Amino acid sequence: MKKLNLRKLEHTVFYCAVGLLTLTISGCWSMPFSEANFTNPTSSLELFSYDIANIPDIGTVYHYTKANSDGSSMAKEWIYIESNTHTESFKIYPLVKLQKATDLVIADYDITDFYTKAINGYLVSSTGERKLNITTTSSNGKSYNVLYKKSSYDLSVGHFPSFNYNFDWCDFTFMYRHLIKKDADFSIGVMVPDSSIKLIYAGKADFKYLGIIEHNNVMCMQYEVSGQAFNNKKGFMYTDVPTGALIEIDMPVRNNGNYKSFKFVLVDSQQMTKIEWDAFILNKTKEALK
Repeated sequence: MKKLNLRKLEHTVFYCAVGLLTLTISGCWSMPFSEANFTNPTSSLELFSYDIANIPDIGTVYHYTKANSDGSSMAKEWIYIESNTHTESFKIYPLVKLQKATDLVIADYDITDFYTKAINGYLVSSTGERKLNITTTSSNGKSYNVLYKKSSYDLSVGHFPSFNYNFDWCDFTFMYRHLIKKDADFSIGVMVPDSSIKLIYAGKADFKYLGIIEHNNVMCMQYEVSGQAFNNKKGFMYTDVPTGALIEIDMPVRNNGNYKSFKFVLVDSQQMTKIEWDAFILNKTKEALK
């Protein structure tokens, strides 16, 4: 039997807090990404323009499932649109009882340059205690600092805006609302952890607009997703035509080392106040851990 690497297991538990990992008992973590080289950063910021009308669903909780493309290893996730600059993602992974905590990721956004100013990842216990494990911050969308306890490092991105694929692209799909011309091709930068469990800039993701189709009983804008970051492997994204809300992402490239691919599907939605949302997190955590 292979000896358990306790140090790597410790890092594995830490990354759970932002979806960078679910708990891996084997200590095995493999990702198909490598750092992309660049000399002069590129930008598609001119394709975005902020308008509060693009967020008609403040107070909405979107319920998704996260799994491999074949539906295996299914996790539950809820994304709360608290304001025009703030989202919270609550996750229950299959090994939640082993981890003895659920995951909560709180993000704040810059609506001028369309980047994520801060991501704070927490483990939530059955008592409601939230233990901060990781923080990622940026003041300009061009460089980011990752902090875990006393360990800190910086990374720069080669395209603006860039978003964290491992964060289930919650940051990207929230900022996508402000894409001016949604019926056209566009590109974004991709940040993601590599096989050493370090967040890197992996290159660009290219979105090819395919048209409007009915998907999961919703009229959606459909995009083919490929590009340098994914070694040109192709997946698809579907967004709601009137609101821009995410309906589904189906990618052959994993965003988590414990998965083989990445399928993120909207199940339903409901309205909540912040008090109701916090109570929901606590109740679901108690239920999952009992």
